Amino acid sequence: MFANFQRWYQTDQRWVAHTLEVLLSTEKLNLRLLEAEVNAQSYGLTLEQPYLDAYQAAVQDLASTQGQLLEQVRDNPEQYDRLRRLGDLLVRSITMLDGQLLSLGAADAYEMTAEELFLWLSQARDVLTLTRAQLQEFAALETRYLQERQARLQARYRWSQASLYLLTLVGLTAIAGAVVLFNRQDQELRSRSRQLEMANEQLWRFAANASHELRAPLAAVLSNAQVGLMLLQSPGVDAETQAANYRQSQDCLATVVATAKRMSRLVQDLLQLARSQGGTLTLTQTDIVALLQQWAEPGDPPVLLLTLPREPVWINADAGLLKQALGNMIENAKRYAHSRVAVRLTAAPLLIEIEDDGPGINPEHLPYIFEPFYRAGSEGGFGLGLAIAKQVIEAHGGQITVTSLLGQGTTFRVKLPSNPPT
Repeated sequence: MFANFQRWYQTDQRWVAHTLEVLLSTEKLNLRLLEAEVNAQSYGLTLEQPYLDAYQAAVQDLASTQGQLLEQVRDNPEQYDRLRRLGDLLVRSITMLDGQLLSLGAADAYEMTAEELFLWLSQARDVLTLTRAQLQEFAALETRYLQERQARLQARYRWSQASLYLLTLVGLTAIAGAVVLFNRQDQELRSRSRQLEMANEQLWRFAANASHELRAPLAAVLSNAQVGLMLLQSPGVDAETQAANYRQSQDCLATVVATAKRMSRLVQDLLQLARSQGGTLTLTQTDIVALLQQWAEPGDPPVLLLTLPREPVWINADAGLLKQALGNMIENAKRYAHSRVAVRLTAAPLLIEIEDDGPGINPEHLPYIFEPFYRAGSEGGFGLGLAIAKQVIEAHGGQITVTSLLGQGTTFRVKLPSNPPT
């Protein structure tokens, strides 16, 4: 009987874990579609090559993620057919985005009228909206499967435990060892399910935040372009009104330019985050002392105080990524400091401390400050700097921690493995 209990319970656990994996892949598919749309439109606005590269990478990931999803739901004919139909919509979406990019010449983004730009950005909107709606329906059904399977798993667990303890009470002492084994396997499987749930929740939050941060500036571009166009084309007005309309249209276009620049910075941060997560490090012998001395030049307040060893401190690192990570942390400290930021480096063990005398971080925010898009304060930025720093430090085999006291300041500590040259 115990063998049956164990087999049934493990089967239910696998179904729960499988459904969580399907939901995780679904969120990845949704995120890649968003990346493809935003990078296609960003390339159209700026004609900068990194956006086109990011678009092509997202399209490639879309195909592989959909193939992975098809394999995961092959046992469910209803979801398999639904996903195949969704694949047709994805092909239509990418075909339309490709068509948009092919319609561009060497400088079309700058030669377009406001009306042409508005229409160009709107071309693929309907089919993309339909694709997302179908993807949400697919995810909703998988969520229902997950709830049903979790409920069945909990019922099986209660029934199995009751049966096992009953057998123990009637004298089958060997069952006691089986109960211990059963509980150990249950804890392992529950741990795996929790890890998958956390990964799914983090990816969902990332996709939702990325969608908001990327689509909001696009909406601002579209609305300001449309208003500017209406102002310039207003018929039958006197010279004074025309002059006022012209000034307002200039304001609209200035907003478009500023928003596009902000979106460009955001996409660059996202590309940097993706690179740090992907493990593509170009390692060279790097002197941390020399790297930190780049911030020694006098600048705007607050004062930056560097305490560094006299001799080089070497590490096998991707110098560009490590500079980006440390720069993010130093700039974050300067943003919140009242008067000074202290940067200290010790060689054995290799430890970098970045301390500010700012207002400190509320304890309830501390567990989340390394999550992408999380912002503890009202200062500007996207909430990606510390997330990038954490990914880079961990990719180098290091560790980053933070302590903070309200009213006294915050200290970040980075531990890295030292690698002296041979």
